[in-house]
Amino acid sequence: MPKNLPERFEAQLRTLGVSGSADIALDATITPETFAAARASGRPPPARPGPSVGPLPRIALSGGSMASGESAANPASADLEILGLLGEGGMGRVHLARQRSLGREVALKTLKEDVADVRSVEMLHAEATVMGRLEHPNVVPVHAIGLDDAGRLVLVMKRIDGAPWRELLRDPHHPRWPALAARVEDRLEAHLDVLGQVAGALHFAHERGVIHRDVKPENVLVGPHGEVYLSDWGIAMRMDEALGTELVGTPGYMAPEMTVGDRRQLGPHTDVFLLGATLHEILTGSPPYAEPTLQTTLLAAYEAEPRAYAATVPSELVAIARKAMSRAPEERFGSALELRRALEALRTHRTSLTLTRAAERLLGELEAGVPPNERDRKLTECRFAATSALREWPENEAARAVLARTLRQAIAHEIGREGAEAARALLAELEGGDAELEARLRRLEAELASRRDAAARLKALESEGDLRVGFGARAALFAGSALAGLVELSFAVRGGSSPRTSWDLAWNGGVLAVVLSLLLVPLARQQLANAIGRRVMVFYAATILGVLVHRLVAASWGVPAGATLSMDLALVTVLMAAASTLLPRVGWTALPALAGTALSVAFPGSVDAIFPLSMLGVVLTAAAIGSAELRRTRRGNETD
Repeated sequence: MPKNLPERFEAQLRTLGVSGSADIALDATITPETFAAARASGRPPPARPGPSVGPLPRIALSGGSMASGESAANPASADLEILGLLGEGGMGRVHLARQRSLGREVALKTLKEDVADVRSVEMLHAEATVMGRLEHPNVVPVHAIGLDDAGRLVLVMKRIDGAPWRELLRDPHHPRWPALAARVEDRLEAHLDVLGQVAGALHFAHERGVIHRDVKPENVLVGPHGEVYLSDWGIAMRMDEALGTELVGTPGYMAPEMTVGDRRQLGPHTDVFLLGATLHEILTGSPPYAEPTLQTTLLAAYEAEPRAYAATVPSELVAIARKAMSRAPEERFGSALELRRALEALRTHRTSLTLTRAAERLLGELEAGVPPNERDRKLTECRFAATSALREWPENEAARAVLARTLRQAIAHEIGREGAEAARALLAELEGGDAELEARLRRLEAELASRRDAAARLKALESEGDLRVGFGARAALFAGSALAGLVELSFAVRGGSSPRTSWDLAWNGGVLAVVLSLLLVPLARQQLANAIGRRVMVFYAATILGVLVHRLVAASWGVPAGATLSMDLALVTVLMAAASTLLPRVGWTALPALAGTALSVAFPGSVDAIFPLSMLGVVLTAAAIGSAELRRTRRGNETD
């Protein structure tokens, strides 16, 4: 015995007769006969001739002998003509024969002479009985069983031109590949299809009370047209006969309960494990267990630790293999049919799973860290792949998990760059929400709201001094004022009339004040929209009212008209100068009024002409200042 074997397991192996001298290939099937032969250093036990299977019909043969090549006894009446040897194994031979009555070729299976004892005959008879009861497309049909003229057991089966599936697994250039997969990239799917058909055959057998106990790629045949047959039912067991203790099966694939040797622990769950072991070989290229000795291999099978897989193996297939190979039978698939359906679902949702793997790869890159200029693109691609995977297969939990992680990444990214609205929309898509991200987003929204309020206040302050607000109304007022100046000028240049008095000026001022006030009323709303407009309104109204009051006072005191106009210009100069304290550039409008005041004092006889021209200069200067200010403001906005 190898060292370091658990004492309990070592005792168990001794009970089963397993010792260090047993020389058995780990990928070969153990039967009671082969096990006994190995324990006897390769010498088979003495043969016990003669079948103990009860009466069987005679099968007449012609042509070459089943044993030595001699002619059969009844060449004329025999329906089966032996054509040659198809192959042979450790216990039996398979011959090719032609069935004359139906004009077809069949396979004849018999035992070798040196192993044709009672036990071997019973096993072959049991195999024939099991296969005969399992009329299934993936089980080789048995046509008849009987004894030849020499009393040897003969099994007549359908002739299968099948290649062992194991050969296709190991040979990428096998001639059977075109029958299974047109393209190299489709070969994994072809293997899964074969495994699904084997699972279907096993479920059929389980429903009829039979377990195979030796499922592996070597015992699956692939026909020239892609037909799949589960063969080698030699150690199959009826569940209603689960008595006794024996170690049977292939060590490299065994389920844990098979290593115990207690037939009562076996059942459909055992074949489910063997299906998982076969899937393991599909994914890795080797059986689950490949220890150096039979004992250590059996120990590995008994412990059934989860197998390791390369990162390139699809995680969904790994999950199926590990579930099928669970140590506890109750943790495996409930039946071979359930496993088959899992494979079918996997193949049906292949597009969804491919998208999921792409999303997982992108998410891995995102979580590892990517340059900022690539983050948006990868987040979009990852989210699209996961969403598309779920659209293809809504029950794809892996895609759902990837989508949730991607959304968390995207939300954190949007919060980091202060995209509160986008983050809120993404958070609404996240199933179950995220308390931490919700708190972060609320803090960001509060901060952005505070900034918006501050910006709104600043904008309001800027708007208060914006010359563009009410600019049209002010232009209309200035135009009206210019018209007033022209009217005053017309009075000054009228000919043949008597000289104007101060009362004429007061009347004229009153009329103009009324006209300009009527013009001001519809424009007042626009002027009151901001501070600068309100200031213009105040000074404009103050100018009109001040001039009108001054004229009334002057008329009451009997001041001459010329002196009244000179004082009007002086008053306008003072008002415009005062306005410059609030609107500095408006101070320039005081210059035409100041010049007119000086000229009217120097040339009192020309005051009627000087006054309107000065007032017109005031209006035009104000208009020029307003236009220049407006252009400056617009250029500043364009620069910002």
